[in-house]
Amino acid sequence: MAQQSNSDSSRLMQDWGVYTPRELKERCRDFGSDDLIEGLLPNRSLSLLVGDSGLGKSALMYQMGLCVAAGVDFLGRKTQKGGVLIMDYENGLRQVDELIASLARHLGLSEVPDDLLIWNYNDCHPQFGQVGQTATDLIRAVRPTLTIIDSITGLKPEIEEKNSEATKVYQSLRTIMRECGSSFLASHHRKKISDNGFSTPPSLENGNIRSWFVQARGAGALINSSDVRLAIDEPKSQRGNNNDPALVIRGFSRVRGEIPSTYLARVRDDDGEPLGYERLSGASLLFNAEQAETFSKLPAQFRFKNAQMVYGKGAQATTDFLNKCINVGLIRKTERGYEKL
Repeated sequence: MAQQSNSDSSRLMQDWGVYTPRELKERCRDFGSDDLIEGLLPNRSLSLLVGDSGLGKSALMYQMGLCVAAGVDFLGRKTQKGGVLIMDYENGLRQVDELIASLARHLGLSEVPDDLLIWNYNDCHPQFGQVGQTATDLIRAVRPTLTIIDSITGLKPEIEEKNSEATKVYQSLRTIMRECGSSFLASHHRKKISDNGFSTPPSLENGNIRSWFVQARGAGALINSSDVRLAIDEPKSQRGNNNDPALVIRGFSRVRGEIPSTYLARVRDDDGEPLGYERLSGASLLFNAEQAETFSKLPAQFRFKNAQMVYGKGAQATTDFLNKCINVGLIRKTERGYEKL
């Protein structure tokens, strides 16, 4: 292809939205911060949260929405403050009102920000669903920074049936993303485990994350066409500890790769009623006294041989230990080895 002149490049950018790498970088600067929620949800992205019914997906998503609307950290991750629209197809009005009040107390907010807007299917306009009164019309009218949809099948029941239906819905959301700059997070359910046991999904903590998402209900495009896939489950391997986590979140980003496991505890009030979630951290997440002691002896930055020497085990055992530390967010790989977080 012949080299483009500056005038040709400007014309292509204006007429077709085609960028040179330099122009693309400048365009990204126009969008501001890379992440709406640090390390979890990028700006202008379409994400899916998958988990069984009754786990607490709704409470987690409402906490996420409240944090973005208030501009406060979500589970230790910085947020970019912005307007949030929650489209709730599953919960009752009183449940939502009580949930928001509890989460605001948990987050230490003196008041619930007006940047958080709630739409509820149980109390929507009688004309909802007709021309000019659809979900996409509502999102365009609000122009939120983040739209949370609970659940994606409430938005479009046919989305599970065919890849073409899932693609069509996602394309409509990406059109709004382009017009309004919104990010989307929708919840979805897993398949029911069959009685014969052959469909038992892999462990979210230790299994292959891509194989875990195969257990999502419906068309494969629901998962494969999303930018970020988040999985939520009860920890299976951490039972019987004094500080049992309530939930584990792990995921995969199409560009950045795997999102390490985050363990959450439910915070309760003096009467034992749940308020919200907090992130568990520290070497206790290894749930292994020997490994926790090894981690404490490692320097802030180290190489594989240092870790193997401190751990006193073979190469494979050391590799498994380091991968476990990465998965629970204790360390990360660098160009020169590893560093503690």
